[in-house]
Amino acid sequence: NASYALTWYRKAIIVAEQFQRHPYQKEKLGQLFDKLHNYTVEDDGISRFINDLSEAGVLFFVLPHLQKTYLDGAAFFSGDNPVIVFTGRYKRIDNFWFTMAHEIAHVLYHLGDTTPFVLDDLKDGDTNQMETEANALAAEKLKHPEILNYLEAYTHYLSIQKVEECATEYRVHPSIVIGKLAHDKLISFSKQALFNEDVMRYIPDNFKT
Repeated sequence: NASYALTWYRKAIIVAEQFQRHPYQKEKLGQLFDKLHNYTVEDDGISRFINDLSEAGVLFFVLPHLQKTYLDGAAFFSGDNPVIVFTGRYKRIDNFWFTMAHEIAHVLYHLGDTTPFVLDDLKDGDTNQMETEANALAAEKLKHPEILNYLEAYTHYLSIQKVEECATEYRVHPSIVIGKLAHDKLISFSKQALFNEDVMRYIPDNFKT
């Protein structure tokens, strides 16, 4: 529902104003985007990722979605600084990383004078050109094409060992491997719980509103 999404957005604008900020460096954000998959496998990778976002001048926080909205995340400008918000609608690790990659793509390629904010309030299956582009860029940074290529022959009898092998090969968290295969209906959605802890426990409390 558009009015609920806009209510949420107005709240996000107010929250963003409370954060300390560094000057925005687009080039630094681009470099972070290119190595995003590395954060997914590092100890304390989520904290380091949030810290490096901040160093690049990008604000990050969690603002839970409202009922009747389908928001996973959003991107907009607060003054001269881009803001990326995670709603935690799905608390899986793979969803966190895909949402972050998707929102960074919006910041780098879509936000501007004509598009001051992007609210990803789409029901599953809905899309538009900007969303399709952000999804493709996110998939590329999280090694989705490589994952499919590596595991295509094994999806009928996929072992945990193969998933872990693939994750190690491409330096991505195993939940990202599972999430991609489930999204493409190559394995059952029931397997999405594998490797997927509650991501909220890894996000520092000072970024939760």
